[in-house]
Amino acid sequence: RGFDVRRALPPLSVRRCGGDMAAAACPTTRLLVGVPFTSADIGALDRAWRIWDVFPPVRDGAGAASTVGLLFLFNGRCTGSNVNSTSSDACQLVARRLERHGWAAHFAHVHLRGARLEGRSDEYDKRRSRATWTAGPNSMFNLLRVHARRLSYHHLLQLEPDVLPIRSGWLQRVGCIAATSDAWVIGSSLVANCSHDSRTGRCEQDLPERFAGHINGNAIYAVGDDAFAKYAKAIRHGATRHLPFDLALHVLREGLRQPERRQLMHRFQHSSFVLNMGTELPDVRGLQRSHKSTYLVHSSAFGRLSAGALRALFAARAGGADPASGNASSPHRTTTHSQEKRGRREVALDLAPLRRASSPGRSTVVAFVAGGGYADLCRNFVQHAEVAGIQYLLLVALDRTSLRALDREGREILDATHLVALPEGASDTFGSAAFFAANGARYRVLLEMLRAGYHPFVLDLDVVLLSDPLRWLAEQGSAVQRHELLVQSDARDGISQRESDPGLVTQRLGLQQGSSWTYANGGVFYCRSTPRTIALFERVWEALSNAERPPNEQDMLNRELAAGQGLSWALLPTQSFPNGFVYFRRPVPTSGKPVLVHANWIDGVREKVHNLREAGLWRSQMSPLPPRRPLQDRLLSLSTDCDLTGGGRCDLHSSFQSLRNALALAHVLNRTLVVPRFPLQRRSPRVLARTSSHFLDYSSFASHFPSHTARGPNDESAVETPLRVHLDVGLNDSPPPEAGFVSVGTPAATSAPPPLEELLAPFSARQEIQLSTALRRFATPPRSPNARREVARRLARGLKLAPRLMTVAHEAQATIERLHGEYDCFDASLSTEYATVLRGGAGLSNISQLAGAASQRLSGGKHLALVVGGPHSQSDWELVLRSIGRAAPIGAFVNHWLVTNYDTHDSNKTEALAGVETEVCTHARLVVGNFAAASTQEICRRRRWAAQRKGKRTRRGLRTLVLPCVDALGRELPHELDELLLG
Repeated sequence: RGFDVRRALPPLSVRRCGGDMAAAACPTTRLLVGVPFTSADIGALDRAWRIWDVFPPVRDGAGAASTVGLLFLFNGRCTGSNVNSTSSDACQLVARRLERHGWAAHFAHVHLRGARLEGRSDEYDKRRSRATWTAGPNSMFNLLRVHARRLSYHHLLQLEPDVLPIRSGWLQRVGCIAATSDAWVIGSSLVANCSHDSRTGRCEQDLPERFAGHINGNAIYAVGDDAFAKYAKAIRHGATRHLPFDLALHVLREGLRQPERRQLMHRFQHSSFVLNMGTELPDVRGLQRSHKSTYLVHSSAFGRLSAGALRALFAARAGGADPASGNASSPHRTTTHSQEKRGRREVALDLAPLRRASSPGRSTVVAFVAGGGYADLCRNFVQHAEVAGIQYLLLVALDRTSLRALDREGREILDATHLVALPEGASDTFGSAAFFAANGARYRVLLEMLRAGYHPFVLDLDVVLLSDPLRWLAEQGSAVQRHELLVQSDARDGISQRESDPGLVTQRLGLQQGSSWTYANGGVFYCRSTPRTIALFERVWEALSNAERPPNEQDMLNRELAAGQGLSWALLPTQSFPNGFVYFRRPVPTSGKPVLVHANWIDGVREKVHNLREAGLWRSQMSPLPPRRPLQDRLLSLSTDCDLTGGGRCDLHSSFQSLRNALALAHVLNRTLVVPRFPLQRRSPRVLARTSSHFLDYSSFASHFPSHTARGPNDESAVETPLRVHLDVGLNDSPPPEAGFVSVGTPAATSAPPPLEELLAPFSARQEIQLSTALRRFATPPRSPNARREVARRLARGLKLAPRLMTVAHEAQATIERLHGEYDCFDASLSTEYATVLRGGAGLSNISQLAGAASQRLSGGKHLALVVGGPHSQSDWELVLRSIGRAAPIGAFVNHWLVTNYDTHDSNKTEALAGVETEVCTHARLVVGNFAAASTQEICRRRRWAAQRKGKRTRRGLRTLVLPCVDALGRELPHELDELLLG
């Protein structure tokens, strides 16, 4: 490996140290504090330095130490070697901000240099997609080490921007430890309960055993020791060169022979002067009490907190006092930046429109408008407000496009276009810098309103007003008037109004691991003008202003609310103010209509319009956005009366079978499909029909099937009564006469698809043809081979599972594979819908027969069998377990915080769960099921699509992978139906 431990080590010696080291004066060492950073870290540096103000490096009035230096190493280019000669914008920014802090005087020398890294040498990919994923941090550490030696320093303390002090005098403590130790590396291993895996998103409790004891890179290094220099150089070659440098230092030692490892043991010293908390947000006060010798804490969670939230975290948990000295932190140190912010000249807003649009109690409904892409939502918002009788309404224009559009319609407008420079249409793109800039400008306007004594009820444009929220406030009386802030819940569970997803609670908000939070929505809230609400939004505005990258202002608001600060706030009741997930995905029991509906939790304007139209909440009929149906369009729709003939079931899979065939038929007939709600079963009150986007990825669906529309309960788009048609292909599934269907076709049994264009030709002049759901029992391919391939391609790519359900499926699949490795799937559906067209095998009679037959085809307990599609009773489930043995339902592998993505308030066994089961079974080793059931056919179809996507291209063309899918009873579909139904 290029390192000889026998040559590097001097003869062993023992040195005694008597007395209390803390009380005795420490010997001096030449120490360099090295801070590596990128342009993305400047905001984190600024926030960290404010904590340095609270807990300065040196206490007791000590001056500069002649042996201590400070080096900021930028990954890009800086000219010059000191803070006054930089050419990079990032370096100049750091130099200017550094001048604000008095603790810099404690260092004899302050250096600011550029590493000039480029390309692969500057890479840091936490998902580890390439071998060089950590080349950037490794290069920065090596350069810090080299710079320290060249500048004649004997020790280096590496401090990344997410390492913060929790006591004053931390620099003195580090110097003392370094000067009295023979160790090469002094630092902390991971002391948190788990380590966040950036590739899977999970927090792993157990690290690989051979890595568990490695010391984190934020540590003290004996860079002046020649033996350590040789050791550190060795990790840059061989098997350790692609590992993170701190891990490589550990792995290199562990790979040596035992005698050499023993001789190096004392060179790696674990110390609590710094604690590595990984991704966990530490309890600062708890650490100060339990770890008396800890001065520094490393946590990546610090970087996700705004300046205000971070300051509140340390103030709230450290009590605003320096636990090392017992003195309160100097007020001027923590308020300097805020005073500077308030001292800037801000252009005042003309609040005359606000005065005209406010009630006598100075309250008003306020909506912010930016970008042309939201014009239709704005129009829908205003029209609903007019119908609801909203008397006090003000629209705030944040860009010139919106200002011109609103002015043409004669609306009361507050002009805030000078607050932020937004290029034409730039803020239309969700997540763009301009989008976040527009959202940030809202808080600037809100602050002006609050400071002027007004009480705004702030609403997003994707809100539908059904009654006056100000009137609702007046009716509630003292129950809500005692709160300074009333805000809509953004939790998926409308009953508890809490979120426990660690990705949100711990990683994004930085709250304690394992806790839950009443996640507030920043798009719907009522705010009274009080000193505390003004202070709240000043902190949010300050954090937004200081962010170097586009921030999530809703997360910032929640962090501030979590920090406390004495504000009286509460959540608006979900029944009256539901968010988009609660209203469209997981409704709560309610006795009346809500005050408003917020169409959030829905991606993109087009999908919002689709959901609002299906819910009967879309009034902007002149919208050019799809799904809009031109009046001359000819329509094709599906009946919502699901037939139950032939042993059929009205479940999600049967409904999707109908949808798939209807999409193909609409393509053949050149008609626009009216997308129904699913599942298609009006007769069963047990199952609540949902919009198609509840189950499907609407973005993919709309891009591959643009000729579609939606119809709400109050939609007047049907200008004539649809003609109800049943296509009879000899399966004895005609609807009853009272249903009003016209049957066409040949009643003789046949497995070949009928000439549908000819069958429906007599009705070509009708504006709308409505088909019975028995359409699902045969395929309707176009005659042309090219058209067939095109329809098949669109079906495969356009009918994807909804993103939130896909998240559940991926998490469940990952958990199963982590615990059990490869797995099988058993579809226990007892449907006999397609039994008449199957060949061979035995007929299906009961669950005992199906489970017994399936056990013969499964792996005999070698692989876990995931049971889907039932059984629904406890006795049936016990029977399946006895027959198969090693079996489990999918619910056993879904994290509790993800169950909300598919369940209802009274059941976990929903149609959305059926979609999750299908996706997980798509990737199973083997699927055994019931070919007479639509659910097994759906799983097998998606497995074929997946096999084609994963197939490898050879010289002879595409080689399709084989993903086995068999019938438990040994039956087969006829070849022609096998291709049409499953292909």
